[in-house]
Amino acid sequence: MEEAIFKVEIITPTIMGGADSGKLDSIYIRPTEIKSAMRQAFRLIAGKYVEHNKKGIEKLYELESEIFGNTQGKGKFRLIVDIPNNLETEKIKLLPHKNDFSKLAILQNQTFDLKIISYKYPVEFYKALLNVAFLLGVGHRRNRLFGNMQIEKFGLKDEVGKIDKFFLDKGYGVIKTNNPLFACFSEQEDGDNRNFSVFGMPLKDEFIPINKQKFENTLKNLYEKVIHKIEEKDNLKFILGGVSPRRQASFVNFSILKVGQSYRLFVIGFYYKNEKFKYDDWKDAIEKAKELTENTFKK
Repeated sequence: MEEAIFKVEIITPTIMGGADSGKLDSIYIRPTEIKSAMRQAFRLIAGKYVEHNKKGIEKLYELESEIFGNTQGKGKFRLIVDIPNNLETEKIKLLPHKNDFSKLAILQNQTFDLKIISYKYPVEFYKALLNVAFLLGVGHRRNRLFGNMQIEKFGLKDEVGKIDKFFLDKGYGVIKTNNPLFACFSEQEDGDNRNFSVFGMPLKDEFIPINKQKFENTLKNLYEKVIHKIEEKDNLKFILGGVSPRRQASFVNFSILKVGQSYRLFVIGFYYKNEKFKYDDWKDAIEKAKELTENTFKK
């Protein structure tokens, strides 16, 4: 058994669910939601090592259960959260263009302690999963700047490499695919094209989310100058997901992390099999999302 305690900084307002979906959970930071984000991070890397068919999905479930457990057995680690008594919360507008659409959030520039207890595999493996998970975000609206947290400054390639080792040690090799079934860090079969895109930029000072007002201003600009501009184009708006004819998660994610004393905004996108668009359509849409974001936010 191995243990470690990490200081986690909340970078952007975070919304965690509870029994009452209209309120935060009474413990504020829920280990279950952090684990859920870690599970997503695990799948991003696992998607490079399994076939994207029924057999591959079954293998993914087997690998995932080895780490996170399932109905037949417990996972190989625990998370314990130590929450300050004075953790600040305040209502934040989720959609800047809708005045009545706000929700209570845990405010940024606060910290909490997160303890990892590992029963198998190095703590560094779980910390790497946390770093990737915190980049993507935790909790409600995590693909729209909410829920970004941070343990340390890190390089994404390095963290992915630490998670890669789990698969490589088990004898898995990289499998390329033109039609991934879920979001992952996989590559296309032909050429050097990837089924994902991670693009970061230094953030202008006026958009650094050091308080509620600045965060809401950043969110307002994201919607007005990026998301709404994409929505106006029929050939691009698919990338934002939707609810018709059935709910579809967004194919693009916006996040903010700290790098030293400065901040970076990330545009993260994934391509996977769907009925609405092809790979080249997704690639064009991601490039447009990058361009619009860079025009507004890049320092």
